[in-house]
Amino acid sequence: MWMSTHTAVSNAPVFALWLRLIDIPTWPEWNHGLVSSDLTGGFAVDSVIRGETVGGQTISSVILSVDPGRSFTDSTLVNGAEVQVRHEVEAAEIGSVVTFSVEVRGDLSDEISHELGRAVSSDLPLVLARLTAVADAP
Repeated sequence: MWMSTHTAVSNAPVFALWLRLIDIPTWPEWNHGLVSSDLTGGFAVDSVIRGETVGGQTISSVILSVDPGRSFTDSTLVNGAEVQVRHEVEAAEIGSVVTFSVEVRGDLSDEISHELGRAVSSDLPLVLARLTAVADAP
């Protein structure tokens, strides 16, 4: 298993950042790797998030858990592995903090697990910076 955590601070209140995070169709505004994204069903466990990447690949993720206003976890199958991403928001002294935690699970060698983990999470600092910039905008 491979794990990584990325965090960013926003001036926006937790609720505003949470609303941005769960507005799936707007993800391409802050995730430069996506051309489009949508949600099948309501924002709930077992709903499916689909995204089309800049490279034309379609990615489907299933929502595993939701703690409204605080966090959700989704799971995506990638090359025989499960990639889980936990998205969390919490109050900070001023504004809020958003954290994405990535776990790669599956019957993979450590080397392949690390390689896949780095590939799927390498842009998260930029993604989080863009998310917080969008959330901070008036």
